[in-house]
This record gives sequence, structure tokens and C-alpha cells, in this order.
Amino acid sequence: MKKKIIYISRSSSGSFAPENLLSVNMSKMGYEVIKINCEKISYKDMHNTIYSNTDAICCFTYGRGCFPTLSDIIKGLQIPKIIWMPSIITGSEQAQRTVKECLICYDTVYTCLPTEIPLYKKLGVIAKPLFAAVDEDIFKPLNLKKDISIGFLGRIHYESRKKLLTHIIQRYKVFTGYSETEYVDLINRTEINLNVGFFNFGLPNRVFDVLACGGFLLSHKYIGVDNIFEDGKHLSYFTYDDLYDKIEYYMNNPDERVKIGEQGRQEVLAKHTYKHRIKTILEDLGIYE
Repeated sequence: MKKKIIYISRSSSGSFAPENLLSVNMSKMGYEVIKINCEKISYKDMHNTIYSNTDAICCFTYGRGCFPTLSDIIKGLQIPKIIWMPSIITGSEQAQRTVKECLICYDTVYTCLPTEIPLYKKLGVIAKPLFAAVDEDIFKPLNLKKDISIGFLGRIHYESRKKLLTHIIQRYKVFTGYSETEYVDLINRTEINLNVGFFNFGLPNRVFDVLACGGFLLSHKYIGVDNIFEDGKHLSYFTYDDLYDKIEYYMNNPDERVKIGEQGRQEVLAKHTYKHRIKTILEDLGIYE
């Protein structure tokens, strides 16, 4: 008989969304997933589903979009309760209130943003680091023509991103945009994939997505994660002072781009898939077999 995991998240229509990929990978690893979409289920049905599956090895929640109702339901649950927090809580009173009031019912709290761990502690919650990840069956190299020289895939309404793109387009043409159905294709078609976050800490999914595809990534540097991906080996970091030079260099050295992209892919496959994250969580609980 398969071991069960109760998996709770809010809905996401995106096929590449972690909310969906986590449960898919739990199933790939041989677990029976009791999936609960907290936005499409009544309080009564959620309660009944959870408490009719107390033989599960754990109750796993992804994200903070399931509260406050969920915390009222699971606080009496006698199996290990885990939550993985992917979003930034810095600067958000609502997010910090959720952490303070709702996360105390969990046995283990993970955050994709290790630099926020002191803030969690200040709010009364002990958090552990767990970076984002990829599904290696979706994010992979494709034999597509590289017809995009420089590309940024993502929302550009954040000021830091607008500033970056304004800076680059003074000299270079940049493809911008995002397509749910063509996301992996666009990464593979791009010679130089750009990444810039709206904070200077925490690695977004984009970093892992591009590297898993074997794509070359030019990224701004994040605080405290130098040991995750090596500059010049798995990707290349830029500053505003050297950005033009980095773009020019890697545009003129395609073999080096390919080499770095492949090394980045191998690093992700070795350490940063959803299977790795799920294994880490279950090992921390002492229940991984």
C-alpha cells in the first residue's frame, strides 16, 4: 500500500506552478497524494478530508494563501505538519501577520528565503531554509534555434526590473514577455537569459528553470547564496557597472555560454529538483525510505 501525504495548496492554473509540480513529484516518488485545493473546498469538506486521512505520513502545505481557515482545522492534527513558504514576507504586514498568527500550528516551517529566517524568529516562528526547485521532466534542453539574443521572461512592472531593462535597451534589443504555454521554449530559444529580482535576496524559480533547461543565465547577485551557484561555472553574475561588458563577452563567446549552461543544468539535476526537496523534508521528519 502506498504511503499517503496530505497536500494542501491554493489553486494555480499554471502548469509550471510549484503548487502543481510538488504534488506531481510526490506521486512520481510513489506516494498517494491527498490533494486539497483550499480555494475550492468548503470548511466542512476540508476538515473531513484531512481527518479521514490521519494515517498519512504528514500534512504538507505550500504557501501562505490557505489561511486563516486552515490553521483552525489542522491545529489538532496529530501527524507531522509541514509548510513551505515561497514568498517574501519582508515589507508585508499581512504576510507577517499570517506567519505570527497561523504558522505556530506547524511542526516544521521552511522558507525559500534564508535571509528572512531572523524575521520569522522575531515573529515567533523557527524557520529552516529550503530553496526553490524544478521538475526535470518539464524544464529540459530542447533542440530549438537560438533566435533570441537577450531575453527577460517575467513581469516587468517592478521598478528594479524596469531600471535594468531601461539600462540594457540603451545598447541592446531585449525580448521581454512571458507565455505559460511557451515558457520552456522561450528559455531554450534565448542565448542570454536575464534575471533580476525585485529584492536582492532569495533565488526565484526563474534561476532554477533556466539552468535546468541548460540555458545560459546572466543574473544579478543575491545576498547569502554565493555557495548555491558558482559565478562563471553555473551562471554569471552581473553588476550595473559591468553588465554591458558581460553581455558583450558572452555574446562573442558562445562555446563558453554553452559550457556554463550545461554545468548549471548538471548542478540543478544533482541537487535542486522537487524530488530533492521532498526527500529533504521527509528526511528531516525521519520518515524517508
